Amino acid sequence: MSKQIEGMVSILVPVFNREDLLLETLVSIQKQSYSNWECILVDDGSNDSSLSICKEMENRDSRFRAFSRPVQTIKGAAACRNYAFENSRGEFIQYFDSDDKMLPFMLERKVEKLSRYPKADFLVSKMASFDADGRIDHQDYPLTSTNLIADFLTYQVYFLTPGPMFRKVFLEKFQVKFDEILDRRQEREFYTRIVLSEPVYITSDEVHCLRRIHGNSIKSTFETKSSTIQVWSKFLFYRQLFLNSQQKYGTLMNQYFGDEVTRMIFFFLKKGKLGKAWEVLQFRISIG
Repeated sequence: MSKQIEGMVSILVPVFNREDLLLETLVSIQKQSYSNWECILVDDGSNDSSLSICKEMENRDSRFRAFSRPVQTIKGAAACRNYAFENSRGEFIQYFDSDDKMLPFMLERKVEKLSRYPKADFLVSKMASFDADGRIDHQDYPLTSTNLIADFLTYQVYFLTPGPMFRKVFLEKFQVKFDEILDRRQEREFYTRIVLSEPVYITSDEVHCLRRIHGNSIKSTFETKSSTIQVWSKFLFYRQLFLNSQQKYGTLMNQYFGDEVTRMIFFFLKKGKLGKAWEVLQFRISIG
C-alpha cells in the first residue's frame, strides 16, 4: 500500500459506461477549492469511451489516476472501490460516484472540520439531488440520533455513499470493506458494519454534493428486476452483514430482521425456489 500523505484526500470513483456524464463529475472534482487531493478512477470494463475520458483527465491533471479493474477481481463497483483504496495515498478517504457532482467547497469544508476534531473517525454531510433539467431537491434526513444503531438498522438514519469522509487509518481496521459478493447494497452493508462498531463521528448539515437522478442509475435499473431477484438480493445483504461482522450481531439482526427473514423463507417456498428457501432457513437459525 502506498505511503500516506498528510492532509491529502483520496477520492475513490468506480466507473462504468458513463461517457455522457463522467466529464461533468470530474470537472466538479477538479474545481475544488481544496487542492490537496488525488482522484483514483477505476474503470469496470466499460464498453464506451469512459476509460479514455479517465486517461485524458490523468494526462491533463496528474492528481487524477486512472486504472482498470484487475481481471482477477469480481466485476462491480465494490471491487473497483476496494482496488482504489489499495492504491490510495491520502490521509482522508472520500468515496464518490461517477455521475454525481461535488460543490466547489466540499473537500475544504470537510477537511477543515475533521481537522478540528482529531478524535473523530469520520465526518458525514448531506447530499441534495438534481435531475436532467438542473432542478435541485434538498431532502432533509437525519445523520444521527440518540439510539444510532437501532435507527440506522431501521433506516431512520442513513448515510448516502459520498456522505462520509473517513480517516484512512479508521477504514484500515476493517478487513472487509465493500463486499464484492453483493450485487447491490454494498455501501449499506459496509456502512452498517461501521455504525455497529460504534465509531466516533461528527456531522454537518451543510449540503456538499449533488446526486444525479436519472433512468440509468443503479437504483432505477434494479427496480425493474423480478421480485425473486430483489428478495434474494436483500437476503444476501443480511447474510453478508452477519458474516463480515464475524457473526457478532446475531441477536440484533434477529431483533430487527428476523421476521422479515422468516417471510423470505415462505416467499421462496411459494416460488418453488427450494434451494434458496433452505439457505434462508439456515441463516434464520444462525441468528436465533
